[in-house]
Order: sequence, then C-alpha cells, then structure tokens
Amino acid sequence: MQKNKTGIILFVFIFVIGVLLPVFLFETGKIYNLVIKPLSWLFLLVLTLLFSKKKTKSYNFDKKAIFEISLMYSLIYIILYYSLGLIIGYSKSPFDRSLLGIINNIWIFIPFIVFREIIRDYIIKFSNKGEKKLIIIITLIMIFTDISYASFEAYSSSLADIIEFSIKTFLPAACLNVFLSYICYRESYKSSIIYLIPIMIIKIITPVFPYDLFFVLIIVDLLIPFMAFLKIENLYTLSSMVSIYKKNDFKSILGKVLGLMFLVFTLLFTTRLLPISPIVILSDSMAPYIERGDIALIKKIESSNIKINDIIEYRIDDVYVIHRVVNIKKTDKGCEYITKGDNNKSVDSKVVLPNQINGKFIGYVPKMGFPTIWIREFLEEARGLKIKEGDRI
Repeated sequence: MQKNKTGIILFVFIFVIGVLLPVFLFETGKIYNLVIKPLSWLFLLVLTLLFSKKKTKSYNFDKKAIFEISLMYSLIYIILYYSLGLIIGYSKSPFDRSLLGIINNIWIFIPFIVFREIIRDYIIKFSNKGEKKLIIIITLIMIFTDISYASFEAYSSSLADIIEFSIKTFLPAACLNVFLSYICYRESYKSSIIYLIPIMIIKIITPVFPYDLFFVLIIVDLLIPFMAFLKIENLYTLSSMVSIYKKNDFKSILGKVLGLMFLVFTLLFTTRLLPISPIVILSDSMAPYIERGDIALIKKIESSNIKINDIIEYRIDDVYVIHRVVNIKKTDKGCEYITKGDNNKSVDSKVVLPNQINGKFIGYVPKMGFPTIWIREFLEEARGLKIKEGDRI
C-alpha cells in the first residue's frame, strides 16, 4: 500500500513538472530551456532517488549484450535516417551550429535525456511483475515529455490535423518510449541513454537534415526500435537454451571493433561531417563530364580558394546545384561567382555568393546513383510526391 502511494506521488510530480510545466512556461523560451528545464528534471531525479528504492533483481540475460545492441542500432538509425537524404533531399539543420549554439543545445537536451532515463529506470525497477501498470503509466508520461507544446500547437482541431499529429508526432514518440522502457526493463538506463545520446549529438552538430517528408521518415522511427527489440528478444530466447555471449576471443573483439568503425565512418559520411560528401546527379546539365546517375564527390573548401573552371556545389533557394565557375567578379561586397552547366546554352541566371558555396567537385563514381533516382521517381509518380529538381540527393 505504501509503495503504491509512493508511486502515485512520483507520477504526479513527473506529470506536472515534465508534461504540464512546459505548457505554461512555453513562452519563456530560452529561460525555460537553459535553466528551468534542466533544474526541474534534476529535482525530479533527486525526488525519484529519495522515494523509490531500486530493486536489485535483474531482468536481463546479459547487460553487455543489450548495451552493445542499443549502441549498434543507434548508429544504424543515424545512418539510415540521414541516408534517406540521398533519396528525398536534404534541408538545412534547424539547430544553431555556432560553438555557443552547440554548447547550448547540448546543455538543453543531454541532461534531460540522462535525468529522464534514470528516472524511468528506477521506476521500472521499483515495480514488480504484479505491477506492470506502473511501467505502462511511466511510459505514457514519458511519451508526452517527448512531445513539445509547439508541435501540438501547430495543428488545428480539425480531424485531418489530429490524424497527421498522431502519425507524425505521437506515434514515433510512443514507439520510441515503449522501446526505451523495454530496454530499461531488460537492462538499465545505460542502454536507453546510449541509444538516445548519439542520435541527439549528431542532430545537434550535423549541417543537414533529410527533408521533412514524415511518411518516409516515420518508417525509420518505427523500424529501428522494432528491429532492436526483435534482436534483444531473440538473444534473450536463445540465452534460455544456450549459453551465449560468453566467448570474447580475439576474432570476436576484432569483428566488433571493425563493425563499429564501419558504422561510424558511414555515419560521418552520410551526415556530411566528413570533409568529403556524396551527391547523386539528377540531370545532364554537366554532361558529358558528369552525367545523370553519377555520384559526385564534393570536398569542403573556402570560397577564396575557388578559381575559374572549378566545379562547385552551391545552394540557391533550398536547391543544391553542381555547375562550373566560368567567371568571378569582385565587388565592394565580395566575390560573385558566375556559373554554368557544361551542357547548358547560357550561364545561370543568378550569381553565387561565397556563403552559398558548399564545396568543390573532386571526382565521381559513374552510374552508382541510379537506384536513388529510381526511388525518387517512385515517390514522385506512385505516391504523388514532388521533390524539387536539382536538390542534393
């Protein structure tokens, strides 16, 4: 009885501070995000540690295995999510990427993730097999802590908007939090934190995001947690029959290290954090030098190092273009670059400014981009999706 009262008190505090407080303090903006939010979740953490006694009973079969799976699928999520940009196009990151902006965003999101997952873990361990309702309740509350008031306010009360909100915002948050509660139940907050933090860090520091085509991106939001769940459950089932994850010989360790290195490299490549990034060519405007379906490699470069005859990637009105520099004009405001597609009859109608340049063309892989083009065409024709021609894909 006393335990139930303690659980109810904790749930009330978490709901009021974690869900209702952001609604009332939404308009305070930075004050809430930088000060009130971290302190309020720290208060909830202290309260949870004081009033709940974490059970020592373990629900897992192998903590290390679950931790590794969580990290692996976190990296897979990032790679798959940003690789979608190769199909549906990239847009500029909404996050401030200045040093101060990155520090502020890390402070806003990372302590919240850590505090919340420890709270989730303690409450789940505080429950027992006869009180699964506590796990369900805390999961529901945590779902709403992931849904910002701003995202809810953006929709009207029409049925269409409610359906779109449910699919675009609520469903991914629900799927994620069910999975996080599950891995806390099987292991601890360490696995849920290691799943979330790499995803959040990459979102904060990467310069691009895939275009917000929710019916495409939602596949990743639902698929990866489900795949990780199946992987853990499969290993859990096998562990009841056979002893696994006991052998850590050199080959096993080497395989894990090489696999992790490959995932990290692919992650950096697809999120455009490496100096060189891939682009699928959509048109023949640069033919015959670069043709439709080729994958161009673009290297980051200072605009001051660009010369006439260089091929550059630049951005105009959310459209990425790869054309050759045919002239450079010096003005009082700086350089202006005149560009032209090799296969076009005239120069481009708009000049390119230094802040629009993303990099310089350094090479290409012939014809390897056609699968991406075919998927784009399927989305455009079969699904009625219009993707701007010339977008970086």
